[in-house]
Amino acid sequence: MTGAAAACAFVGASVVPAHADDMPSDVMSALASVTDHAYQTPTDASNVLDGVAEVETVAGGRLAIDERVGVADIEIPVDPSEGLSLSIEHVGIDISVGLPFAERAKDARVEAEGVVAYDNGNGSTTVPVVKDDGSIQITTVITHAGAPTRYPYTIALSEGGYLEKLEEGMIVIRDADGDFAGGVLPAWAKDANGADVPTHFEIDGGVLTQVVEHDGSVAYPVVADPAVGAGLLGGYWKNRAGGYVYKNGSQWSTHLSPWGAAVYTQGIVGNEIVKNQGWVEWANYPTTPVTATIEQQYKCHAQFGYAVWLAGLWWDFETARGSNPNWLWNPQRCNWD
Repeated sequence: MTGAAAACAFVGASVVPAHADDMPSDVMSALASVTDHAYQTPTDASNVLDGVAEVETVAGGRLAIDERVGVADIEIPVDPSEGLSLSIEHVGIDISVGLPFAERAKDARVEAEGVVAYDNGNGSTTVPVVKDDGSIQITTVITHAGAPTRYPYTIALSEGGYLEKLEEGMIVIRDADGDFAGGVLPAWAKDANGADVPTHFEIDGGVLTQVVEHDGSVAYPVVADPAVGAGLLGGYWKNRAGGYVYKNGSQWSTHLSPWGAAVYTQGIVGNEIVKNQGWVEWANYPTTPVTATIEQQYKCHAQFGYAVWLAGLWWDFETARGSNPNWLWNPQRCNWD
C-alpha cells in the first residue's frame, strides 16, 4: 500500500449517527445531550457522538461489531458477558474489557452504526460507542437515583502487568516491563443539563471501577464513561497535499488521533507516551521510513509540541534533513538543515 493509500485507509468521516429506526431512543438522546454540551477540546471526552465510526452493527450472531477501524481491530459482542476487545496488531497491543453487570444485562441492542446498548436492568445501560480513531467509549447512561454508583470494568492484564493512574486522571495499562499497553482517559460524568457530576476511578488489581456520585439532586439521565484506546497517531501520509518539499527528498506526515491528543495532555507521562509509544507505532507500520533523522524529527515534534491545539495539526518529517543527535538541546524548531 502506498503512503497516500495508507493515509486514506486511516481517516474516517466524523458523523452523528441516526437511530436504527430513525427515531432517537432515550439512550441516543442522552448521548446527544452530553455531546451538545461538550467543550470540543482534547481534554473533554464528552463529545460522545462526534467521530462515531461508520461500521456494520448487527443484533444477531456472536459479534455486534467486528471491524478494523484505523489500525485497531475491534470486537463488540452481542452477549455482554464476553466483554469487548481492541487490538493493534503491528504494535502487539491487545486490550480486553469485561463490562459491569454483564451477568444480568440483556444482549446488545443496535442503536446506530457503531453504537450498541446493554440494558443492565438496574437503572443503568452500558453503551459502547466505537470512534473513528479506533478507540471505544464505553458510556453508561444512568436513568434514576436508585441506579448503582459503582461501575466495575475488568481489564485483562498480561502476567506482571498493572494499571497506573496518572496525576491528571488518565489510567495507563502497563505490561510487566512497564511499557505502554493502552489506556483509559480521565473519568467524567455529566447530567442532562450538561453539569458535571462528581466521579473518579478506583483501581483494584485489573479491575477499574468508575464511581459516579449521583445522589438524586442531579438532572437525569446522567452519562459517564471510560474511553479506552491505544492508537496515538491519526494516520501516515507521504507527500501530503499542501506539504513542504525540502531539497530532493520526500515529506512524511502524521498527526495525533483525538484519543492520542487527549493522552498528550496528561502531563509529563502523557508526553513521554506520545514521544516513545507514538514512535513505536510509526516505526512498526509497514510503509513508513525509519531513519535516524525521521526518528529525531518525530521525537522533536512530540517533545516540543505540547498543546496540540496550539502547535498545529500536522507533524511533518523530511527525509532529506541530516541527522541531528543534539536535537533535544538544539531543536531549531525541529527544522534543521
